[in-house]
This record gives sequence, structure tokens and C-alpha cells, in this order.
Amino acid sequence: MSIFDFVTPQRLRQTYLGGIDLTTDQGSPFSDFLLTDAIKQAVSSLEMELGIVIDPLRVVGERHDANIKDRESFWPWHLNHRPVVNVTEVKLQIGNNPFMVMPISWFNVIEPEAGIVNLVPTSESIGSYFFRSGMPLVFGDIFNPYVNVPGYWGVDYIAGFRFEEGIAIIKAGETSVDVTIPGATLSTKPIVECEFTGASNGSLNPKMKIAGTKVFTIGVSQAPTQDTQITWKLTTVEPALIKAISLMASILPLGVSGNLVFGAGISNFSLGVDGLSQSISTTKSGDAGAYNALIKQYQAELAQVIPQLKAKYRAMNIAII
Repeated sequence: MSIFDFVTPQRLRQTYLGGIDLTTDQGSPFSDFLLTDAIKQAVSSLEMELGIVIDPLRVVGERHDANIKDRESFWPWHLNHRPVVNVTEVKLQIGNNPFMVMPISWFNVIEPEAGIVNLVPTSESIGSYFFRSGMPLVFGDIFNPYVNVPGYWGVDYIAGFRFEEGIAIIKAGETSVDVTIPGATLSTKPIVECEFTGASNGSLNPKMKIAGTKVFTIGVSQAPTQDTQITWKLTTVEPALIKAISLMASILPLGVSGNLVFGAGISNFSLGVDGLSQSISTTKSGDAGAYNALIKQYQAELAQVIPQLKAKYRAMNIAII
């Protein structure tokens, strides 16, 4: 799953582009390609502006220096891509010499949104990692000649927000079911969307009843008469970020469709027959389309929500430095 399962052309048409005539001069509807491309541009723009990764990204071999002073703080790292879903492998390596794989249980993602990882050894495997023969010790030593080793740590990890999906079954006569989220416990409140596997039960209106970082509850408006399957999908992308993506993605189709109202380049329309005349004017002009007012409204809303997102995600960088 990805962000494109939550922000879709269909959803834009039903929400931020509701009531807009998204057709060409020939009357054919805009293809999903235009809206999909607008969503991709919005996601990419916000990733760069906020310094985050939205869709899952597999990072391999990211190198970090080792400084002996960091041992006093359990070797904290600030990974290059965030949020961090999980660390999959960590290696020790000096230059381009052969590497040594570390126990993955030692590494803890302390602040996923900030990309902070710490090394906290476990007692059952700590005895195997006191190095000799000139290799710097993980925890330092009075005989250790090294203070800083460039690129000593090599990290493989998955960055981005969490996306999960599954099926829950509400038993006959019951109105709710608890769902356990697979994988690690979430670090933030998720968004959960639900729908019945069968269309015949649409009147029961399934939705998340109680949110949770490891277990959430799906409820229905009334108890079904038989066991009922509900498909659900989940993401940790917050509503404000989804709103920003949707607003930004809507501007392109609004600009294109606004230029086509009454035809490209036409802002006024007049008709006269046998002494009768009719004149229609639109909000189009030489430098603005018919939906320019709505575009300005969406731009104003973006101007409010983006500073809020920057305050959350950009502030994490400041706190770590």
C-alpha cells in the first residue's frame, strides 16, 4: 500500500473537486492520468518541503560516522530519511574493508518521526562484540587509538509512513471487533478506513470506533445477522498532511478545467437572433481561469496548514542538532 491508496483521483473528484466540470471541449471526462500526476507532484513537493519520506523507501548501506563520545548516549544516529519504520540490518566497517553484521536486536528506533536510532546492547549477545586487532571497540577502551571513524556504521532500513491492510470479521449479533496491527507498535494515531467485503451490508456503516497504536476497534451501526467480513486499511499519515496533498493536487486540474469553461480563451459569450440578444460573462480573464477564486482559496488553506506541518517535522531537526 501507499499514499496513492488514500489520496486517489476518485477521492479528489468527490471532495476538493466536487461540482467541478472536469471535461474537455469535446465533452469527454479528464483521464485519471492528469489527477494521478497532480497527486504525484504534490507528494514529491511536500516531501522536499518538509524533509520527509511519505511512501515506503528501502534504504541500503547508509553510512554514519562513529565518535567515541557517542557511546555515553548509546550511539544515537539521525538517519537521513524519516520517518523510520524499522531498521533491518546494521554493519560495522572501516573504509572498504570487510564488514561485520551486528545483532539487530541491539538497535532501537526511539523517535520514528525524527529518524533517531540508538544502540542498546542486549545481555545475551554482548560478549561477542569486544573487538581486537586494531578494530575500535563499540564501547571504547583505554587501548583504543581511535576517536572518530568515518562511515563506521552501515545501516539498512525502511523509511516512510506506515501502511497496513487486512480483513476483520464481526461475529453475528456483535457490533464491534478488535484488530491487532501487524508489525511494530505505531508511534502515532493512525487513520483507518473500512468497508464491507460484500456490498449488501453497506447500511451497517463500519468505521473505526476506538483508535490505538497496537490495537484498534472497528464498530458497526447495528449487529449483523451473520458473520461479516470487513476490509480495512490503515496509515500513519496524519489528516493535515493528507489535506495538504489533496489541496495541492487539486490546483492543477482546477487550472486546466477553468481555462476550458466556454472554450479555451473565451471569457464572454454573446448571442443575437432577430433582435433578441443574450450575453454571458465568466470570471475568466487574460491571466486567470474560471476557477481562480477557488484556486486562491486552496492556496490560502495551504498557507495555513504547511507551516503547521513544518513546525512538527522541521522542529525535529532543530531539536537533534
